[in-house]
Amino acid sequence: MTVTPLRIAAIVGSTREGRLGSTVAEWLGPQVRRRDDMALDVIDLVDVDLPMTYPQLPSPAVQEYIERIDKADAFVVITPEYNHG
Repeated sequence: MTVTPLRIAAIVGSTREGRLGSTVAEWLGPQVRRRDDMALDVIDLVDVDLPMTYPQLPSPAVQEYIERIDKADAFVVITPEYNHG
C-alpha cells in the first residue's frame, strides 16, 4: 500500500538581513527528507514577491504563493526572535 506523503510547507517568516530563519529551514530539510511519509516545500518570503497590500486580482507571484500554500497539509512557520523576547 502506497501512502501519500504529508505535504509540509515551511514558511521562513523574516526577510531582514542577518536573519537566521533560513538556517533553521536548511536544518529542517534533511530532517524531513529522511522520512518517506513527508514532503517539504520551503517557502522563503525573501524569494516571494508579495505586495504590501493584498490585491483584488493576484499577480502571478501571489497566485504561485497561493497555490503552494493550498497544496500543504501542514505548516511550520519559522518566526524571528528579536532581542530574545
